[in-house]
Amino acid sequence: MYKEMVQRNQDFINVVIQLTRDHDLMRRMIGQIKDLLSKNEMDERMVALMDALLIVDFIHNEDEMNNLVGPNER
Repeated sequence: MYKEMVQRNQDFINVVIQLTRDHDLMRRMIGQIKDLLSKNEMDERMVALMDALLIVDFIHNEDEMNNLVGPNER
């Protein structure tokens, strides 16, 4: 979807780069969470990762809505 957005409007390039980075960060956090789960190490690191994942996801979704989705498309 992001690639199509940039093809239609080059002004989206910086936003798309930031949103793509968000996806990379969320994948890394999920990987760490899975690793901790597989080792049965559910501790404060797990809580911190889950908190961070929720925060990044919230900000990411907000940025998508505010920067890519027009008011008529919501």
